[in-house]
Amino acid sequence: LPEVELIASRCPGATMAFMHPVKSRRAIASAYHDHGVKIFVLDCEAELQKILQETGYARDLTLVVRLAVSNDGATLPLAGKFGATEAEAPDLIRLARAHAHELGVSFHVGSQCMAPSAYRAAMMEASRLIARAGVTVDIVDVGGGFPSIYPGLTPPPLEDYVKAIEHAFEDMMVLENADLLVTRGQVARVGQGIDAPAGAVIIDGTGRHVTPGLIDAHLHSGLSGGVNETGAALVPEVRIGDVLTANNIWMYRQLSGGLTTAHVMHGSANPVGGQNQLVKMRWGALPEELKFEGGTRTVKFALGENVVRNQNRYPNTRMGVEQIIADHFQAAREYVAAWEEWERTGQGIPPRRDLRMEALRDIMTGDISVQSHSYRQDEILMLMRLADEAGFKVDAFHHGVEAYRVAPELAEYGAAAVVWSDWGGFKVEAYNNTNYNVRALLDAGVVTSLHSDDSEIASRMNWEAAKMLRTGVGEEEALSLVTLSTARVLGIDDRVGSLE
Repeated sequence: LPEVELIASRCPGATMAFMHPVKSRRAIASAYHDHGVKIFVLDCEAELQKILQETGYARDLTLVVRLAVSNDGATLPLAGKFGATEAEAPDLIRLARAHAHELGVSFHVGSQCMAPSAYRAAMMEASRLIARAGVTVDIVDVGGGFPSIYPGLTPPPLEDYVKAIEHAFEDMMVLENADLLVTRGQVARVGQGIDAPAGAVIIDGTGRHVTPGLIDAHLHSGLSGGVNETGAALVPEVRIGDVLTANNIWMYRQLSGGLTTAHVMHGSANPVGGQNQLVKMRWGALPEELKFEGGTRTVKFALGENVVRNQNRYPNTRMGVEQIIADHFQAAREYVAAWEEWERTGQGIPPRRDLRMEALRDIMTGDISVQSHSYRQDEILMLMRLADEAGFKVDAFHHGVEAYRVAPELAEYGAAAVVWSDWGGFKVEAYNNTNYNVRALLDAGVVTSLHSDDSEIASRMNWEAAKMLRTGVGEEEALSLVTLSTARVLGIDDRVGSLE
């Protein structure tokens, strides 16, 4: 209460929140009646009753339910002090909703939290508890815990925390009993109580749900003439977009299963394969009309068994795969330097134009996103380190059967993981799979997506997401694995992946 009184004296009219979960009756009454405080936190029914009684059951209260969440990433855990438990929270949220003008939830991940992923984990837990309560929440307060630098304690950059919170908040946004206004095929408004424009077709979706179009981050159907260019080890100059075909019955089946966007990829026979193509599932359209307008340029890298199967071509070993990638990026740097020198001086004959080198140049400048086929943890680490040395970045590792083993390293590097729900054991490098791969990656703060790598599975990506519920992933987060998170991986989350 002294803090409330001090702020009220120094900053008249300021909006104040009484966020300590334990308050005396006198403090509640004075804060509300004398100083205009209308925001109160609580973590049990007894505290709620005190707030209601001392404010005269006011109808202008913002009530914030504090939740107990894991403090595993904190230097100084606070989990045992305050917060409604998983068993208590749903009933308390419902009860507070009945009395609140605005309802919120809050949590504290602990003091000096060194893991940005802890905020995501807490927000996903809050999302699950809100869903169990079955009510609408207006506010999510992520609390404190942001670390400072101390001797021997250097936290991750603040931007990592902000990014984790922003992504988690987007994944929490599931509206119940909401309205969706679509105008000329585009989402115009999403919310509750939207008035339909004159002449609008009204569809009563009571008891049903509307989701964003599903996205598959890794597909090979809809091509003409083969998926692998095996004539050379590195072929980033070839383009899947040049061989799309409209004669693809799987597109019809995939569209009927809710798939609206797909990342059609080059095969995995090359350390650096061809450029991939983002497509919209426009059944009946011509090949050029299938292309995702303004979509991210991506290229397929590959590591492991598939790359070394061709015994008539270098490389034949994993060490050769690493070396040939390094050699070609060195050649690309020399190619760029030669052009820069000629453009600076204008002397002599210009260098011969090389589309392969220009594609590698675009990878180094970030104009082409690297999406790498990978299975083993050692190869994932190898490519991240090689990329740092060669001057490019790997944006996502696909398949990633052993990604869970290097989840913290992936999070620190900033690479996404695109994985199967439960495939594994079908070849030697896939033996160490676990159905908890996705859960471990999410817990580490890695942007994670599911993929099919299979035309039939791509027709039921909602099932793939549903499988994740048995590993403890929440419904909203599971849906994001085939919608918003996938869009983030592919750099198109400003266009698809959510209804907003």
